Amino acid sequence: MPHHGDQQHPRGDELQSRISQIGHGNYCLVYAAPERLRQTPFVRALRLAGVNRLVVDEAHCVSLWGHDFRPDYLYLGRVRDALGRPPVLAMTATAPPRVRSDILQRLGSVVPAIAPVSSVAAEMSTVAGDPFRPQSLFSRSRASATRTRRWRG
Repeated sequence: MPHHGDQQHPRGDELQSRISQIGHGNYCLVYAAPERLRQTPFVRALRLAGVNRLVVDEAHCVSLWGHDFRPDYLYLGRVRDALGRPPVLAMTATAPPRVRSDILQRLGSVVPAIAPVSSVAAEMSTVAGDPFRPQSLFSRSRASATRTRRWRG
């Protein structure tokens, strides 16, 4: 949601106005904490607007086995269902295999055991790598005020 003055956390009428604007599709991108996604009016507004993708940052917080477990993340699978099961992108840099498996299960991505294996692959894929790859290169450069800032990869 856009930032209005010093109200990063709107309350009362301002909050209701923003939720209404979400429901009317006035936003292309909505950031929300998992705690907000436990509020029925907010989820209802998202469902009315239509969610094209659900992105979960710090996805390891979904897992009971994760080092930074947060109970509100447990509701994300239900929220995904309530939103019509949009595609999900769950990102984490710290999930070992056990936690990755838990993330898949808790986000509602595990297809019942009677489903063909290809259904599981179609539902969600896991991409994992070693963060200490020698071929990785991170660099930075100073950009002047008149130059456009851009990422160099």
